[in-house]
Amino acid sequence: MCGKCCGRDWPVPVDKDERARIAAMDLPDVKIPVKKWFKNSFITKKNGKCIFSTCDGKRCLIHEKYGLDVKALACRLYPLDIHAWEDGSISASLRYDCPAVANGMENNIASAIVKIDQMADEIAHYRRDSAPFYSETIRPGLDRLREITDAYIAIFNSSEIPLPLRFLGCSELLTFHKQKENASDILEAEDFADDAKNLMDRSVENLSYMLENAQAASYNALVGFRYQLLSYLRNDNGLNLFSRFRRMKKHLDFMLGGTELEIAGKKLSPLLQVLPTEENAYEPYMRWLNGRLKSLHFCGGPAFGITFEEGMQYLLLSYPAVTVIASVFAEGETITRQDVANALIQLDYSFLRTKLYRNRNLKKGAAILTNQENYVTLLKHCTM
Repeated sequence: MCGKCCGRDWPVPVDKDERARIAAMDLPDVKIPVKKWFKNSFITKKNGKCIFSTCDGKRCLIHEKYGLDVKALACRLYPLDIHAWEDGSISASLRYDCPAVANGMENNIASAIVKIDQMADEIAHYRRDSAPFYSETIRPGLDRLREITDAYIAIFNSSEIPLPLRFLGCSELLTFHKQKENASDILEAEDFADDAKNLMDRSVENLSYMLENAQAASYNALVGFRYQLLSYLRNDNGLNLFSRFRRMKKHLDFMLGGTELEIAGKKLSPLLQVLPTEENAYEPYMRWLNGRLKSLHFCGGPAFGITFEEGMQYLLLSYPAVTVIASVFAEGETITRQDVANALIQLDYSFLRTKLYRNRNLKKGAAILTNQENYVTLLKHCTM
């Protein structure tokens, strides 16, 4: 393992039974007293790493001596994200803040199905997630939401259509169903996926025209997008109150277009310049997107209870966001697959995992940015 998930930025929660089990282990290489192994229901971190990791931070002392099955559930889960739903079903996705996952070295969920089933049973003892709402007023249930998600997956994966047009088409579909006269399709359309895909195929020429003739992104749209971008890059770990206020000032300056933002030692300009992409550069991103959609880990219980509609808005904005971030990481004059993987490692750490995503202003801003007027200008600014 690389040990990144055992570092400062990954708090590891442990319940009462786990604390008792681990405290009873004979671990002479842990150099602090047993009574200090846990702090506020979390495993203690020292010098930026877990106290149960080896000196190089790349191996686990518990795993080495006692095996995987006795580790804390949070440790055994990673890099899997598993949820047990109220209807008895299970969903799993991979966390792309894990470098091995982002770089495609560990991406086969099917091979871990037994492990997923076992851990899902443990998770079900703590909680079961109720079905997400489609919107504040439409509640179709899990099976129907999965049908709707399949429609978006089919569009996103239409490789014969340029990627920006697929995202624009999904934005248009989402906007279409926000209209009161079309909302009934969410509950009643018999062949939702086929209808959506056929509509997309018929709309390619019009979508191309919209994108080619889009105006420059407005000042307000860029300010709003920078705000969303900050949420995708948010990391609150290790920040005291003073540090948070200082960060707030830097973020406000960046939002308003006045100063650069630092990302992992790189500088992100408020002008949001992007580079052209190499062929297949977005392969890691599309794996991530499909994983989120297939698992429904972008709405409901896995995402602070936000609605399907709200989660889709954040997913739509993740495309220009990952392009901007990948451009920052690029060493050459084009965005490579590695640059996109590095961008995902940054983005997925915070994406739908910080409470900011349920903030009314952020959700409202996402809705405004993904409407027809603004989203097409963002796509043209950030992806072309």
